Amino acid sequence: MKTLTLILIVAVSFAAFAQTEETVGSAPANYIKALKSDNDGMVESAIFHSLKYKLYYPEQNISHVEKQIEKLVDKGKSEAIRYKAFLAAEFMQNDRLMNRIEKEDYKDAAQFFKMLGEELNEHLLAAK
Repeated sequence: MKTLTLILIVAVSFAAFAQTEETVGSAPANYIKALKSDNDGMVESAIFHSLKYKLYYPEQNISHVEKQIEKLVDKGKSEAIRYKAFLAAEFMQNDRLMNRIEKEDYKDAAQFFKMLGEELNEHLLAAK
């Protein structure tokens, strides 16, 4: 029974790894759809996850996602969307800023954006 359980765990682990690679590749297309949504919460979540994606997968080309986020800076439905899009765009366009974000398992989007605002403020003050 232990052997069967071990074999099952190994098989599930390999399946999860394969799915992860597939998920990584398809994520940007899903972000684009969510960024174009009429649901504010979905848009804000997509901004958060797009920035996390850029943080964890910097080698991936997500310029089309970045362009959609840049559009939201001016045309976002709410002030919150425009602000979060502004922060995300600033970090995505500046490798130095991206490198200031520690790779952690960020779960709280509000706390994450607060941290980004503080980092950007600190960066701008240091530049003066």
